[in-house]
Amino acid sequence: YTALTILILQEDIQRFFKDKVNENVIRAQACAYKYAENHCATQYTPAMREQCTTWNVCMKRDPSAISRAALVGAY
Repeated sequence: YTALTILILQEDIQRFFKDKVNENVIRAQACAYKYAENHCATQYTPAMREQCTTWNVCMKRDPSAISRAALVGAY
């Protein structure tokens, strides 16, 4: 590999990483919306307990917590 090829690969992987972070931010926002819309913080029904917990975990997840090794593999 030449230095230019390595630089191009690094830039592509960094762009791919940023795209994945943006996808995770959008996913977390959707989870937060569903969590609020279904009143999970105040008055959810027992039938909604598991779904509310899933949305809660989803909306609190760090969007940048992505394995760079997995990104390289997916790339």
